[in-house]
Amino acid sequence: MHSHLRSFVLTLCGILALVACKPKPGDKCSGAGSPTCSDPATALVCSNGIVTAMPCRGPKACTSSASQVQCDNALALAGDGCDQPGDVACAVDHKSALECQSGKFAVAETCKGARACEIDGDKIACDNDVADLGDPCRVEADYACTSDKLMALKCVGKKFQSLNTCRGKAGCRVFELPEEKKTDFVCDDTLALENDTCDTEGEEACSMDKTELFRCKSTHFVKDHACPGGCSFDDKGERFVCSADVAAAAADKAGKAAAKGRPGAKATPNAAGKPAAKPAATKKAH
Repeated sequence: MHSHLRSFVLTLCGILALVACKPKPGDKCSGAGSPTCSDPATALVCSNGIVTAMPCRGPKACTSSASQVQCDNALALAGDGCDQPGDVACAVDHKSALECQSGKFAVAETCKGARACEIDGDKIACDNDVADLGDPCRVEADYACTSDKLMALKCVGKKFQSLNTCRGKAGCRVFELPEEKKTDFVCDDTLALENDTCDTEGEEACSMDKTELFRCKSTHFVKDHACPGGCSFDDKGERFVCSADVAAAAADKAGKAAAKGRPGAKATPNAAGKPAAKPAATKKAH
């Protein structure tokens, strides 16, 4: 996926053919004689034997010389024509990364993070640290936080799916680790609603009103038992404290009444790493 500046080298015969024929979209073509700039922002290319319009929305637009036509398609819109399967571009609004599929640019992933979609030479970089449920994604097992910071997502089958709710005070946060060349996130799941998604079998959470203790079962939080005296998380002891009744809570502040530790000493907020330094997507060689 090298060089977003599409270059087409024309033979002298090809140039003469262009002048004589003035191809237009939909015409039949044989390949060598069809590349041309139909206007400053559009190139005409031969794709599967048909002259096809390819928008050149990048800053260098469409330019031609005596020997070649160049189309800068580093910026594109979903649905724009393209002629290299797997070629990539940033959307014009920089909010998504596009990939050439079946002759058309389609959204490959959203770029809702602070850096959005950036062009760097012949590469593009998509900041998808922030995404929403169902957003497309390229890298399996990649992670993101939702826009409202209440959920951690995981890329499964090219779609971001719910991994764990993060209703605790710290929510879901993404942060960079430059020295380790990766991005990590933390998810505070000390509070939850019944049936919220969770990623660790047996882990616990307090209900939002702090009157019940939930436990993760088959990827969802379910009621474990009531805490009439209150449910809380002890940061120092890294355990949940569920008081059976108000009197017990007052008599035993240390949490002896049904105090339970989180399984596997899982730190709170949850910490999980995104895949190691995801490489920037490279434009296709032309």
